[in-house]
Parts: sequence; structure tokens; C-alpha cells
Amino acid sequence: MRLLSRQSWNPLALIATARTLIRRPGLLVPHVAVSNVDALDFDALRAAGVASIIFDKDNTLTAPYVDTAHIEVADAITRA
Repeated sequence: MRLLSRQSWNPLALIATARTLIRRPGLLVPHVAVSNVDALDFDALRAAGVASIIFDKDNTLTAPYVDTAHIEVADAITRA
């Protein structure tokens, strides 16, 4: 239960996700798979009309319950 108490919640994001799930569920399905966030070509995604990207923060961008990015993805986050 201790870990759960450290979890932060973003109610506005939850509401927006629920609305998207109802109105445009296809947006919540992965469309690109890469081995590492650093492999994403953000310029190509922008050129293709991509306006937003959703990441799972823990174990993707940071270690669980840590607010600093993994060194491997820090440059990609800056480029984004």
C-alpha cells in the first residue's frame, strides 16, 4: 500500500483519455513501435501530422517513481 500512496494522479488526463476512448478509440492504439524512445524521428512524425505522443513514463522515460529521465532517452526528450 505504501507504493500506492506515492502514486500521483492526473484527473484531467484521465477524463481526456476516457473521452478519447469513447470518441476516437483508434487514437489509443499504438501506431509506431521502436526499440527505444531515442529511435523516434520526431521531425518525420511532425511532418506526417502527428501532434501528440503518449508515453508510459515508468520504465519508458524514467525509473519507477523517479522524476528524472533515463540517460538513454534524455536527448530524445530534448529533441521532441
